[in-house]
Amino acid sequence: MAWDVTIPNTLQTHTDTTSPQARSAANNAAKSKTAKYADLTATHIFMPMAFETAGFWNQQAIDAIEDIGRRISAITDEKFETIRLFQLISVAIQRGNAVNISMFDNVWKSETSSENYSTPLNGGSILCTLVDEQKS
Repeated sequence: MAWDVTIPNTLQTHTDTTSPQARSAANNAAKSKTAKYADLTATHIFMPMAFETAGFWNQQAIDAIEDIGRRISAITDEKFETIRLFQLISVAIQRGNAVNISMFDNVWKSETSSENYSTPLNGGSILCTLVDEQKS
């Protein structure tokens, strides 16, 4: 199985094509990834996973996380594993949103004042933070 995760930023882009319908950006991103990896489907099961910054997920991502959660629950006898997976991914997206918003805010502040602002995190450090929390 192969998957490709993408997170369209609906806070800054995609608004012209996604405003009328919820989940449009996630569905469009999933279709794009499916087309990109069309040749891969001959040898692999391909799963596009798209999570919008606004919180919507494409249906394939929801189905995959539910399946993974069920499989973990079957092994661990912990019935809340699926909920935990949804929460972990949602928190990761929210952290990315916070960084994104703080970067926009810092750019605006630096353009309107003489002070220099920088963001403390980038995408890589957010991922490392989540991995480190899972170890403890």
